Amino acid sequence: MRKAVVFIMTVCLLLSGCGVNTGTGDVDTGDSDVGNIETEDINAGDIDVETDDISVGDITTGIYVKTEADNIYSVEWKYGSESGSYSEGSDTALETDVYVQIAEEIADVAKREDKSVEFTLTAKKKDGEVFAKGEFTCEAGAKRMELTVMQDGTIQE
Repeated sequence: MRKAVVFIMTVCLLLSGCGVNTGTGDVDTGDSDVGNIETEDINAGDIDVETDDISVGDITTGIYVKTEADNIYSVEWKYGSESGSYSEGSDTALETDVYVQIAEEIADVAKREDKSVEFTLTAKKKDGEVFAKGEFTCEAGAKRMELTVMQDGTIQE
């Protein structure tokens, strides 16, 4: 039985290239000793990542919306003959206090054509009922516009 176990372990090690725990905390890979491996848990809260200085082109270009109301399921926008919408899915309300990019096209048109673009923004409840609606202007050259759907049914810039 012991020979069978040793044989199976040897085959597994050869196939996987794994090291062997020698019981001392050292890992012997056969080719070199990688030293003592610590097995402490790493929590996501222990990792601090700063993203304020990251820039990849115009990743912040567009119209961004966040909601303070917890009953918003979709946000729709329309300018000229163009329109679009954003939702997390039919049964999922938008997360509150988190900006989501909804209309990069509007800011792109304003920038490219060097003119202000007027658009309408509508926030809707789960059943499609309008919760808030407003008309806004994305100024020429603007890269990012932030709007907030308030709990009182207004939209603020």
